[in-house]
Amino acid sequence: MKRESDDASDLSNREEPTQSFMTQGQYDQAVITGSQMLEALYRWLYKEVQPRLKPQEQELISIALAKHGRNVADFTMDELTDFFEEIRLYDIAERELKRDFSFLKKASAWRDLRNRATQPQSTQGNNPVTAQEAETFLSTVDLYLHQAGLVLEERPKPTESKIRQLRLRVQFPWDKMADFVREVLVPLEQDGAHIDVEVCVTAHSQEGLRKTTLDHKVREALNEIGAKVLSEERRQLP
Repeated sequence: MKRESDDASDLSNREEPTQSFMTQGQYDQAVITGSQMLEALYRWLYKEVQPRLKPQEQELISIALAKHGRNVADFTMDELTDFFEEIRLYDIAERELKRDFSFLKKASAWRDLRNRATQPQSTQGNNPVTAQEAETFLSTVDLYLHQAGLVLEERPKPTESKIRQLRLRVQFPWDKMADFVREVLVPLEQDGAHIDVEVCVTAHSQEGLRKTTLDHKVREALNEIGAKVLSEERRQLP
């Protein structure tokens, strides 16, 4: 795999071990190695941006470092993500490197998985790192490297495992329905899935729901979208 600069060459050296760990079922070690790649990406980005900082930005970073009491080189991965947010380095990097790095703001979402991977298996209890978690994390790190422009040529990857059918039962607040459609159903549809959705709605009100709302607005809306009512239960106010 060809890289943009020698500064990121250690990233490619860590890609082979991750696949080896996955093959051997050492998913925690695969996540740890992926975390090292992600940390190297952060340090590369800081090294690229630092010489281009404006004087006032240099001053703000100096103040921030003084508050932390040590240099960036001594930061942990979690501290790096927090520090980048604190000094708005993603925005500075976009301005100076002419590339959008806002995707790295999502890296903190993997904090729990990375911390679990560093724990001895004997203390992971019923929550060990799974193959799916490790594979998803490594794919995300690889995507980050592409988006950062560090990967210029793709090399063949092992065939990704696939599933034939998914049945998912979830519960969430009703006002997250649009997010559920956008973030869950749409990616499945884009994967070529034929999706059937069965929705169970529980609505209750101390004052009572108006019968006209149910018989007209709700029923008409269901008819318009071609919904099939499988069952319905109503309880009258005492």
